[in-house]
Amino acid sequence: MESRGFVSLDRAVASSPVVILWGKPEEGRPVEFISENISRFGYTADEIIFGSVPFSTLLACEDRCSFQERFLSAAGAGPDFLVSEYRIVTKSGEIRWIEDQTIFHRDRNGKASVYQSALLDITAHREIELKAAAHNTRLEHLHSMYLAFMEELDFSTLLLQIVKKAAELAGTEHASLSLYRSNENEFLRIFGTGLYSSMVDEIRPAETGISGIVLKEQKRVVIQDYGKYPGKIADNRMDAITTIISMPFFQGKKFMGVLSISYVDGYPDIDEELLSTLDHFAAAVSIALENARLYEDSRRELEERKKAEELLFLHEKLVEAAAESASFLLSGDDAGSSMVRALRSLGTAVGALRSVFFRNMPAEKGETAAEKIAEAYPGEERECRLPPRFIWEKDYPGLFDVLSSGTCYQGVFSTEGHHSGPEDSLHVTAVPVIISSRFWGFLAFCFLRKKRHLNADELDVLRAAAYNLAASMSRWESAQEVKESYSKLRKTFIDVIRTMGQIVGKKDPYTIEHQERVALLAYEIGAEMGLEGEQLEGIRIAGLVHDVGKVEIPGEILSKPGRLSLLEYDLVKTHAQSGYDILREVEFPWPVAEITYQHHERLDGSGYPRGLKGGEILPETLILMVADVVEAMASHRPYRPALGVEAAIQELEDKKGILYSPEAVNACIAVLRKNPDFFSPAV
Repeated sequence: MESRGFVSLDRAVASSPVVILWGKPEEGRPVEFISENISRFGYTADEIIFGSVPFSTLLACEDRCSFQERFLSAAGAGPDFLVSEYRIVTKSGEIRWIEDQTIFHRDRNGKASVYQSALLDITAHREIELKAAAHNTRLEHLHSMYLAFMEELDFSTLLLQIVKKAAELAGTEHASLSLYRSNENEFLRIFGTGLYSSMVDEIRPAETGISGIVLKEQKRVVIQDYGKYPGKIADNRMDAITTIISMPFFQGKKFMGVLSISYVDGYPDIDEELLSTLDHFAAAVSIALENARLYEDSRRELEERKKAEELLFLHEKLVEAAAESASFLLSGDDAGSSMVRALRSLGTAVGALRSVFFRNMPAEKGETAAEKIAEAYPGEERECRLPPRFIWEKDYPGLFDVLSSGTCYQGVFSTEGHHSGPEDSLHVTAVPVIISSRFWGFLAFCFLRKKRHLNADELDVLRAAAYNLAASMSRWESAQEVKESYSKLRKTFIDVIRTMGQIVGKKDPYTIEHQERVALLAYEIGAEMGLEGEQLEGIRIAGLVHDVGKVEIPGEILSKPGRLSLLEYDLVKTHAQSGYDILREVEFPWPVAEITYQHHERLDGSGYPRGLKGGEILPETLILMVADVVEAMASHRPYRPALGVEAAIQELEDKKGILYSPEAVNACIAVLRKNPDFFSPAV
């Protein structure tokens, strides 16, 4: 009968991602048993066991020889525990990555007689890790590049940086920047790297090539196979190109030219994430160019005339608020509160009563809605509200046309859904956010009765601030996706740990439940002692596998109903060493192997296997040993009925400070007193 809350090992293995097998450690790795879930790779257990499909033939050719060499070496004089990663070929021809954890059982002469292996498909995990790493790298590149662009105000230097950074971001060395000269209707290539380095200063008609399409459509163009592209330019210098990505860049709303990125080594995987990253890059470039223009315009204007002191002061305050809002979002962990602080800072700078940030969202029937994602009250809270959500097509169609074109709006809003009304109505300055030529949303500042008209410079600063808000929100959302992927990976890791613990249960079903309950009690003891975070998690993981060494103890000894002989008991005591040997090669972020090694040590040195004393024992082990003793005494064992919680508490009190840590004992008793039903079936 299955224990309450647990399933049989067979069912667990059948539903587990882990394939179990064993056999003799000989050439070709013959298999005597393999779990039925080998079918996830298209093969049957009988095919593997009876040799119609030898297991060694599953390995990819590139990995087969190296793995066989490592396997036989370990089986000979190597370690008892071998962890390998290699590729296998499924029956359908698909390549999958496998993590192979193999234990060798040796005879008295030290010769390996049997191996046991657990195989886990880690293909998805590898892909997630690679994608997460690539995503983070791209985000970091974007952020660093954006900051560098914002600091560089020299136009020529900025353009050269753009070319180099774009190539770096795309993972190639071939990039060029061509400026559009509207008077002559032609492109001039002003910068180039890689194969484009010999084409600098060349002029070509605007209507030719891929650049002509980008100019006409004002959007990104991707040619996956340039060799077959019908519009290919007749220039043998470009024959080596396999793939081209061409993107427009702007200065404000003005089309400035084309940034082209090319590949010559094969056909790269141009996925949506890369294209999205390049779009963000192009948007950042546009902002940087706009900032360079703003700088030049400001410098020239200041040379011509001095601005009024009041206007200059207000503008400076607004720039400070924009910079402050960016720092809030770059440093804040809580995106919601950071956004509110940023909006409050910007609203205060322009003297608004309310600051609201809207994002475009899909609505029913193919319509588009604007939805409030944050708001702040820089001034007194008044009835100057925009609706929290509205349908553009129904409520503000005219306003949508204005903002989606990239134009700021300053005028009257009505809370009934119209942007016209008397002078004491809601006056709003709406600043659009354009990302990758797409209307992302808008930043609104509300004024009541006191109309505030922002000048062009102030609106430009607010454009940059609004873009920062949107980009930071997108970055935060991407970070949340990465965290979610990490959580999934962590869950899989815990599942594998549990499976390791359940392997012991094939010989001793009691051990499975014992480890689970010890892990839970040790965790609660640690929490009672004030531990938290990763240290608590390490104690829990150690509890789940602390008796894994019992896999090497004969099952008839583990389940023996009577007292063990001295020889049998000595054999059981070896499980601490065996557990350490199994776990020490696993790269845990916690000292799991050492905790397992020490869990039968005692403060006075009377424990085993090394007779450690006092400070030689890890703090985590002091907690785990108390949990282990209590669970063993309070629970039923094959050779005796349960002694009960009170007997366990008495044992701790009698041996506190002698065998067991006083702090751990006190915390354990506190936990058990708070939860007297801790060891009941319901827990």
